[in-house]
Amino acid sequence: MLPNGPGMLPPKNLLPSASSGGLSIAGWIVQIRPPTVVYKKRRWVFTRFLRFAVFVLTAGLAFGGSPKIATDLVNRDSGATVDVIVQFKQTPTETHYAKVRGKGGLERQRLSLVKGGSFSISAGKLEELAADPDVAFISPDRPIQAALDYATPSVGGDLAFQYGWDGNGIGVAIIDSGVADHDDLKGRVVYSESFNSGTSRDQYGHGTHVAGVIAGSGESTGVKPAAVLRGIAPKANLISLKVLDGEGRGSDSGVIAAIQRVIELKDRFNIRVLNLSLGRPVFEPRFPFWPSRHGQRTPIHGLDARSSFSSHDRCSVRSHFGRWMPLDRRVPTRWRAFRRHCSD
Repeated sequence: MLPNGPGMLPPKNLLPSASSGGLSIAGWIVQIRPPTVVYKKRRWVFTRFLRFAVFVLTAGLAFGGSPKIATDLVNRDSGATVDVIVQFKQTPTETHYAKVRGKGGLERQRLSLVKGGSFSISAGKLEELAADPDVAFISPDRPIQAALDYATPSVGGDLAFQYGWDGNGIGVAIIDSGVADHDDLKGRVVYSESFNSGTSRDQYGHGTHVAGVIAGSGESTGVKPAAVLRGIAPKANLISLKVLDGEGRGSDSGVIAAIQRVIELKDRFNIRVLNLSLGRPVFEPRFPFWPSRHGQRTPIHGLDARSSFSSHDRCSVRSHFGRWMPLDRRVPTRWRAFRRHCSD
């Protein structure tokens, strides 16, 4: 029923008019569109929808293959063997791993943390593997390399020392190239393990450098006082997990396996901080198994996880430990100082 009555006068532009081409009902005009107009409108909408659908389909074909396969695996020689990380939609069982092996995949490592595993498999089998409804994503086991620049002065380590926070009793896990036996770290490397072939000893030097930045005592430098060159938490215990070889190279799967080990050792060594000064380029908008962007605080099973950018990004490198100090307390004023520094 059309509204009409006291206080409900029709708008002036809808008053009855002989030239309006509509039907006048109780002072209102109801416009009636010819059928041809309605048909043309529907045809226009359908045409636009069809063009969009064709565009999406064409774009998908252009990028190639299944959306479950990382773009840098597309167009690989079908006969080539590639190292990949296969993630499943649920925690994998022996049946899931057997499916990959059944397609010629060689199982290298199980990565329960990301519901997957690393495999060597023929590139020609990837599409067939991606068609499995239990498979969530397939990505290359991409290489990584070491990355660290400024640390102690830029994160306000001296400010922490003023409060007496020196890392005493705290475990810091370092996923890197290993930690060498150094006088500045003597007696505080409480656990070492290698996740690539060979010894857990540092054959590249980067991991030892990182360990010195985090927990070096500065005693062996000969500089007096030693505090001038000491690390951020000079009394912290170190848990060394080697994932980089003698040339500073490693893989995603090695890092994931090392993180799994940190979680297992967390209570045993009171690990409160996890440091990863390594990285690689980003290949997906949001990589399936990394929970946050580099340089941000990432809680992993109660740990304060840290990662760093390359040395080309001044502010992110200088904020290597993010908003929180790598100790057991928070220093609220230091972040404001960092913001002033990076706004220069």
